[in-house]
Amino acid sequence: MTFINFRNQAYYSAKRYWHGTHRSAAVGETWERVRSYFKSIGLTRIANITGLDWIGIPVTISYRPNSCSVVTSSGKGITLETAMVSAAMESTELYCAENINLPEINLPYSQLAENYQVIAQENLPLCENSLFNIYRSQQWCLGWDIVNQWEVAVPVQAVSMNYHKYWLQYGANLGSFDMNSNGLASGNNFLEALNSALYEVIERDAVSCQLEACLQGQGLPQGYRLPRVCLETIEYPLVLKLLTKLESAKIVPVIFDCTVDTEIPVYRAYIYDPSGHAPSSHGYGAHLDPEVAMVRALSEAAQTRLILISGARDDIYHHYYTALKIKGNGSYEAGNLESNQPTVDARTRKSQATPTFEEDITIVLEKLKQAGLNQVIVFDLTPPDWDISVVRVIVPGLEASFHRGYRPKQRAIAFGAAPKALQTS
Repeated sequence: MTFINFRNQAYYSAKRYWHGTHRSAAVGETWERVRSYFKSIGLTRIANITGLDWIGIPVTISYRPNSCSVVTSSGKGITLETAMVSAAMESTELYCAENINLPEINLPYSQLAENYQVIAQENLPLCENSLFNIYRSQQWCLGWDIVNQWEVAVPVQAVSMNYHKYWLQYGANLGSFDMNSNGLASGNNFLEALNSALYEVIERDAVSCQLEACLQGQGLPQGYRLPRVCLETIEYPLVLKLLTKLESAKIVPVIFDCTVDTEIPVYRAYIYDPSGHAPSSHGYGAHLDPEVAMVRALSEAAQTRLILISGARDDIYHHYYTALKIKGNGSYEAGNLESNQPTVDARTRKSQATPTFEEDITIVLEKLKQAGLNQVIVFDLTPPDWDISVVRVIVPGLEASFHRGYRPKQRAIAFGAAPKALQTS
């Protein structure tokens, strides 16, 4: 019998919901579970902002005014109910990561390995221009490596989302580790949350590798272009439904296949308005089922566009909007996208999804090991007695999200130097 062993406990869970995503409970059931925690996490309201745009793909925003990270969380889905659940679950994830209750170890990295399993120094989640020093004390906490079945010390900043505590109160932490939400996920149960978290870290890694290749290719005669999917080859019903919505709204979609050596389908979707009335936007998706991955990428692109239109996101700053207003930016980006001709047949990606989460996770872990990634560190951040689960997953060696302050590691640099070495057919 297949199961996932976490801290010497066996976990297994069948899937019960398959419409655009794979879950262990129907959307309505998840909504009833998560809404019972709104008061305790400080979630005051969820806004349906779908009508601010004319595309019609459901997008919502949830608000936690006393958040220690970002006040707003966003949700998307193929139905409004799914989008409502998506925003609410993202809020619960952030709340749990802001309020982690894990014993902390204060040691310099040079002494840590004497008593604990550690992440190799070259794979530590360092920020750009990091001031990390192996002889300076840092705060660490212990996660469970589900590949090797032992505890591993991880920087607290790689787990927590409490910016008030770890940025404002503890100056010694400044300048060492990147602090972000990569690998933070929730679900109806532990395995569902773990599955989602794994997809997120794999998605961010693949996209960062591809974008690093584009950066390294700038100025070269041939350069490097993201592999673009030929939309005419897409046969997935839900994806076709989303493409029809975009076409009806006169919005142009462009989908790139960003899959790398992890062999999990990863897509980056761009959508742009040829009239220039709204900024272009993009979204990402990863899943063993390529249809689900594409649905996520397209719906996230619509979500990003609506967030920009609403102006409600508290971590999108004025300079970003200023750049969007610069005359010619939109037409230049559209021209750059369209100059990249489609070469990828969507039918070449076959679903590897199974009826259970434990089987899906086993497949994902095996693919990570085949790519040379032999640590998968998991933190269960779920508060006691909660009927949903929140986890944080860290896979040392995978690239982080391609964002301001991001520091490329070995995989992205190697991919940028020779993209085909990490790319799959």
